[in-house]
Amino acid sequence: MSQGRVSVFARRALLVRWAARAPRVGLGVAVGLLAAGGLRVVVSGAQAPTAIPRPLVADGRGQLRVAGFAEAFARVYMTRGRDSAQRERSLGAYVSAHLDGQIAAAPMSSDSQAVTWSAVVDYSAPRARQALVTVALQRAGASTLDYLSVPVAWTAAGELAVNDYPGFVGAPAHSPDIQSADGEPVADGDLAVVVRRALGNYLAGARDDLQADLDHAASLTVPTTPLHLQSVDALAWLAPGRVAATVSARAGATTYTLRYELVVVHRDRWYVRAVNDPTQPGGQ
Repeated sequence: MSQGRVSVFARRALLVRWAARAPRVGLGVAVGLLAAGGLRVVVSGAQAPTAIPRPLVADGRGQLRVAGFAEAFARVYMTRGRDSAQRERSLGAYVSAHLDGQIAAAPMSSDSQAVTWSAVVDYSAPRARQALVTVALQRAGASTLDYLSVPVAWTAAGELAVNDYPGFVGAPAHSPDIQSADGEPVADGDLAVVVRRALGNYLAGARDDLQADLDHAASLTVPTTPLHLQSVDALAWLAPGRVAATVSARAGATTYTLRYELVVVHRDRWYVRAVNDPTQPGGQ
């Protein structure tokens, strides 16, 4: 082989070797740059970027976030103590900047006041990115509930803040004239037997026995406190494949009157698909 051909072959072999090494070299350079960037953050004392908040959408999950935020604020707002500075710091985690310090200066009782119970009882969204949440609260030693209306706003990124002063409001309106929506009584004796047996096992927490009366698509959990079913006092249709059962059940020395909605399906016989689950469609 001539010297010229050997030289060309050597150059081609060198190019092939560098082409094979190129991905590894590129990866090493990238890792080095990232490491240098991380080292620069450490040396300079700069903080790493925080996570981007999730956008808040007007669905059930978004409403749950807003409602929970309002309830947490209401509990802090209604708690009184001698340490006003601590209360102000706690409220600062919920209120917008223009209210910070002012809202904590609301009149306070000299006596300590603890909130023993709370629940969200109303939710409305009067404007874009703005909700009004009503929270019911029980104060220690109080004989009545307080109802606090809390305004909550959020940014496009989903960050929340109480952006105005809350207000005390009345309880949700009550009507004594609203009746049960139950339809015709169930005349099917076989269905009545399955409902009674399934509810008895369901209330008792007898999962293995309950399984025999469940539809293959059923997915449910039993009560945490076992009860003994004494009787099924009423069984009525709500819609095709959906029945309502009013029962008497005992836990210890206490007897309860309870109501359950069951989704039932008929194949070779009746089966229960769901108990008190409004998301399940009626059986076929």
